[in-house]
Amino acid sequence: MRLYLGEGKNNDVIKLGDELKKVAKNEKDTDGYISSIYNRNALALGYLGFGDASLKDLKIALKYAKDIEDKNIQAYNSSQFYHEMGLQYDLKRFENKNARDSVVYTYTKSIEFAKQISDNSKSVTKDVKYDQIGFNYMRMGMFYIGGE
Repeated sequence: MRLYLGEGKNNDVIKLGDELKKVAKNEKDTDGYISSIYNRNALALGYLGFGDASLKDLKIALKYAKDIEDKNIQAYNSSQFYHEMGLQYDLKRFENKNARDSVVYTYTKSIEFAKQISDNSKSVTKDVKYDQIGFNYMRMGMFYIGGE
């Protein structure tokens, strides 16, 4: 799925994602693989303009992320998912005033999860942690000034 995303083959991502979701149904996600399936599927859906379907898969990815055993990876993945939700809501803010509140909420949640990552984590580096925090603050700032 990652390779297809990198090549912009979003329909292939969704096709593969649908098959993998069937296999993963009712499984625990201790390593984060299932949540990654839903996340990548959500990204492809978002790129194709299916924002509601993208948000649905991101919410499912978040539910699966709660099973990840490494708390630093769990926090990072959750931060990523909230960030990506924020991007989807950000796209909707012009057509739906309620989406504006969701943008702020999701970027704030993303920052909260990123701050939970230990600076001494071996699985998520300090650079990745602070890149995530900084990028979310930047996106929130762009949202407040009305930029893209």
